[in-house]
Amino acid sequence: MIHSTCIISESAKKWPDLPAIIDSDYCVSYQQLSDIIDHACLSLCQTSPDSKENLAFLTTGQTSDVIRILAAQRSQRCILPINPKLPGALLNRIFEDINYVYWNSGLDLSPKPKSNGLANDPDNKTDFPANWLLTSGSTSLPKIAVISYRNHIQSALGSLAINNSEPGDRYLQSLPLFHISGLATLYRCFLSGATLVMDRSKAQAQWLIDNRITHMSLVPTQLERMLTQKPVGHFAFKQILLGGGPIPESMNARKLSLPVMQTYGLTEMSSQVITRNVDGKDALLPNRELTIAADGEILVKGPTLFSGYLTKKGIELPLDEQGWFHTRDIGQWQNNNFCILGRKDNQFISGGENIQPETIEAILQQHPAIARAIVIPVSDKIYGCRPFAFIEYRAHFEFTEHNIDILSNEILESWLDSELPPYMRPIAFHTLPQQDGMKVNRPYLIQLAEQILDDSMA
Repeated sequence: MIHSTCIISESAKKWPDLPAIIDSDYCVSYQQLSDIIDHACLSLCQTSPDSKENLAFLTTGQTSDVIRILAAQRSQRCILPINPKLPGALLNRIFEDINYVYWNSGLDLSPKPKSNGLANDPDNKTDFPANWLLTSGSTSLPKIAVISYRNHIQSALGSLAINNSEPGDRYLQSLPLFHISGLATLYRCFLSGATLVMDRSKAQAQWLIDNRITHMSLVPTQLERMLTQKPVGHFAFKQILLGGGPIPESMNARKLSLPVMQTYGLTEMSSQVITRNVDGKDALLPNRELTIAADGEILVKGPTLFSGYLTKKGIELPLDEQGWFHTRDIGQWQNNNFCILGRKDNQFISGGENIQPETIEAILQQHPAIARAIVIPVSDKIYGCRPFAFIEYRAHFEFTEHNIDILSNEILESWLDSELPPYMRPIAFHTLPQQDGMKVNRPYLIQLAEQILDDSMA
């Protein structure tokens, strides 16, 4: 039975024989994928007959993750993809008194004949909760954001309005499915009849050329690694969406001669909100609304706005009297360009001066040896707080006898003398430890910096 609320059912009508998913030696057409999903739904009905049960699974980065998500969608069941690196104790705290069941039974991904339809066919509606997603809160326990099927569709349609995507294109599943950006890739790809390419090669440049990847979403560190490689041949890229954090000026489209489109988005708006095209012009995507409050906070609403946060009392959507969602991000328009200044949560006071750490990070990232900088506050008896910088150096930067001491605090401090006022200069620099998620764990870095300073004074 075909449901108009299932993107694969609809795509199988339009492009039944086009490849839907490629994974190493595995390839299935849209019609074959639709049949596989039907069988997965039947299996789900047998193992979890209560259609109101919410589902969860630990992601693996494999095709089976995509099948679970699409089968849950076709069954109109809400599913939570979980980062396998999250500790069980943390998950227990997050999901205390919230009911869900794990869906971890094996899936047969081989092509199958069409089934006779889904057991317990759901109503043909579009606004059912499709996903629970854990937000990566910067200072507190992650919240559970509820994203509806309609949110996903409206987000993808708005993105595709500026995206040169067509049947036969190839989307790399380059971001994890427990993040909104990873899920959004599925909808953009399948709504346009493109092929989803599953791979765990960390976006190696030569592999991207050999496999004719046309679309992918990256965070700056992924693009940084790709740019250090020297592949043979030419990329087939039509679009590289770049987001998830501060983006150095060196990564704009004109300097790279690549179709890099910088984007601002958030989980609560189902991914993209504003995107900068290759000519450097920013545009608010269709199906979104945005305004800047008097204090600089970015406010959003529209069809892509999530259903709310899941709490013990139910789903709660925090809006102001005008229906705006407060993002806690600070931004402004400058000469028709949209600038993210930082997070209200990250701002701190040092000696009576308000400091937005992202401002310091942007200056540090202009240094030719620095790929990424994260600035956090550390306690100080005189000033209350002082900035402390964690640095990730560029892998391809050549340290020679003339610049080997560029790693020292003194060299960076001297370089910053002409860039920042004294109260904004970090009191120390330390190598940034590896980060597991797409967003930086600032509370952990604050604890680490305090420990580093304590050890240095012991």
